[in-house]
Order: sequence, then C-alpha cells, then structure tokens
Amino acid sequence: MKMKKLLIPLFLCCAVALQAQPEVRPGNETPEFTDHFYTHTRDLIRVPDIPGYTTLKCDFHIHSAYSDGSVWPDVRVNEAWNEGLDAIAITEHIEYRPRVKEGLVCGDQNQSYKIAAEAGERMGILVVPGAEITRQKPFGHMNAFFLTDANALDTDDPVQAVENAVKQGAFIMWNHPGWPDRQVTMYDVHRKLIDEGKIHGIELINGPEYHPKAIAWCKENRLAYMCGSDAHQLITGKYGLSRMPRPMTLVFAKERSVGGIKEALFARRSAVMFHDLLIGPADLLRALMDASLDYRRFARDDKNKTTTYDVTNNSDISYKVIIDELPVILHSRRTHDKLAMHLKRHALPRTGVVHGFSGSVQQAERFVQLGYKIGVGGTITYPRASKTRDVMAQLPLEALLLETDAPDMPLNGFQGQPNRPEQVVRVFDVLCELRPEPADVIADALYRNTTALFDF
Repeated sequence: MKMKKLLIPLFLCCAVALQAQPEVRPGNETPEFTDHFYTHTRDLIRVPDIPGYTTLKCDFHIHSAYSDGSVWPDVRVNEAWNEGLDAIAITEHIEYRPRVKEGLVCGDQNQSYKIAAEAGERMGILVVPGAEITRQKPFGHMNAFFLTDANALDTDDPVQAVENAVKQGAFIMWNHPGWPDRQVTMYDVHRKLIDEGKIHGIELINGPEYHPKAIAWCKENRLAYMCGSDAHQLITGKYGLSRMPRPMTLVFAKERSVGGIKEALFARRSAVMFHDLLIGPADLLRALMDASLDYRRFARDDKNKTTTYDVTNNSDISYKVIIDELPVILHSRRTHDKLAMHLKRHALPRTGVVHGFSGSVQQAERFVQLGYKIGVGGTITYPRASKTRDVMAQLPLEALLLETDAPDMPLNGFQGQPNRPEQVVRVFDVLCELRPEPADVIADALYRNTTALFDF
C-alpha cells in the first residue's frame, strides 16, 4: 500500500473526556501536599524507539508555585514519573510571580529548576532548565529552554529577553499562537525572529487548544513541532493516571540526556502527540509507525483480488491509515459559511485550497483559521471584481495560493478564449499591483505556500 501522511490520527487507549481542574481552597493558594499525591504507580505509555534514536516523552510547558502555579517543582517531577514521561521543563513566568511578592518563594528565577532537577535526579526524570517570556499580543508568550541563567530574561523589552536567551544557547518555542483571542496570526515580530533564527519551534497544542494553522508555519520555516500541558494546578485533575495522557512532545534523541534533547530539538527531530493526533515530519512519523506495527500476510483471495494482512501493534498508539491522502480542493459557490462550519465540525486529516474564492474577507478568514489557502485566479484581473480584489489585497500572504484554472476562467482581455497555464503570470502581475509587498516577497510566499501544501 502506498501511504503518504503528515498527520497520522491516533487514539490512546486510556483516553476519556477532559475533566475540570481542581479548585484551590480559599486562603491556601499554595497547598500543603501529603503523601497522597506521591503515588508509586507509573503509567507506561508504549511509544517505540526508531532506528538510530530513542523516543523521549516530554512536556516542555509547566508552571509551579515559583510563578503562578499551585504546586511545588518536585511535585511536577513526581507527576511526570507517575505518567510515564521521560523529561519536563518547568517554565515559570519571568514577569508574573505573585508568590515572590507574598514572600512565599525566593526571587531567584533559577530556583524552581534547581528543586526540580534534584527531584529528577532521584526519580530518573530529565529536567530541562527553562523560563517563559510573557507579554500581550503581538509578541505573545515564548518559552526558552536550556538556559544557564533565567534571571537574564528579566527585562522590559521581550525581544531583548529572547536575545539574552539565545546568547545562552537557548531553544525558543513560540507558545500557543492562538491565545488569548483564538486568532492564529504571525505578526512582524514573529516573522523577524524566525528569519533571524531566534524562534526554533511552535507549540501546536497547548492543553486542549489546537492550532492547525501553525503546522504549515513549522513546515515552511523548518521549525520544531512542539506541544505542552501548560499545567498550573495538579495535573491529575485534568490528565494523568486513569485519564487522558497529557499533551506530549516526542523527541527523537541520540541519547537519553538533557544534551541529547537539546541536540534533537535544534535538529528538528520532534513530533506532537495528544488524544487523536500525531503531528510531525513525515519521515519521523513513518519510522515511528514502522516501529509500532508488524505486518504478516494472512490470506490472499485471487478470485476477489483481495489480500488480508495480520497487523500487530506493539505500541499504545492506535493508527488509522488513510491511503493516498491528498490536499483537498474545495469548490464553493455562495456556500462559504456552511462549508466553513462543516469543515470546523468535521476536521479533515489534511487541508487544502478554496478554489476560485469570491466571498468576503470575513469568510476567507474563517477558512484561513482552519488551515486552508485561498485560491487567487483570473477573477482579480477584472477591475469590476472589486470585492474579490479587496480580499486578495487584505489577506496575509501566507493565506494565498496562485492558481490558473486552465482552460476555464479566462482573464480580462481574453474573454472567449481558453485559459492557458502561462496566463498565471498575468494573474501574478495583477496581484502585485494590489499588494503593498515587493514582487519578490510575494513570489517567495506563494512558492512556499504551494510547496508546503502539495509536498514538493
């Protein structure tokens, strides 16, 4: 069977509905933990190694009482051990540390890591030193890992904080790009940092939040696929034993060590695993699936031209195989709202392009939020098509894809003639007239969008 897959759906055997986080008792925001929380039961989630690498299950976005969490750092390590993880990073908010003001914890930004690392040494959990740079949009939130001194990130300018982290050899993850308004937007500050090599990964899943649009950003810019729980309260209130495993970043490392994790992340050998999704580079996912499954031809029926295979799954990942999966080409005529609603309700395993789009800016944005590209064709060559021209002028470049629709949709001045593929140059020229960006910038964006969508 020929299989082409970037997103492989999966279902973990112990998955159940998400439950609400436990409430903290009034007047006791930093509760005293008893032995009840230190269980000696460990979940073993079987995710196999792949050739040449060991697969590490990691959560790189966790908070403790040293910022605005309600548990101590060593409790986070115990939770990770309970749930079968290999590594965590406690990423305290640099700017928001209410319990320092209350005098409950010290002001040293490195202290939570020291406590967690000591517990990790005892329990066999790798602890990555990290911190979170927290601002409102457009900058948003970013985690920095492998820090030597988190105190250096305590600056008024968030970009300078990133610079200070990078000087320490840090790996920078752009957290939950859709928070808090669910608008998944790449702003100029993100583009600049990515172009300068100062953002290395994007958090596609944060707790229950999922940002499929950012998958294309990871692919287009060769960024690491990341996720995290963003836990503040006890993790067992939401995930953990007998519940749905937390979001995990799978790291394919050369060795089981913090240094091995660092090398793998900078080499972009990571994938995202949560609930029914496994997201990452196609070569790594294929290797993971091959390591999970054993195939044996069970029977062959030449008369009916069928072959039956016995498949043994040696992992806790239940795979759903889709044969010859291709991008979706959507034709919509005055049904944009209904189509967007159905696509949101029934997420397809792979997105695509809305062909010959002629709706409003708001309708286009709904498709873009779902990860689809908007097709730019010959319609924009007609001056009277002002609505469509305005849409193509306003949408971000990352949302557009150039198309010919040959032999249909003749361009302005060529009415009555079959459209030809080379006419796409004229469409491009008109698009450049409508857009404020230079032609080479537009061409580069369109090329990246096309190659990312169609895998070439």
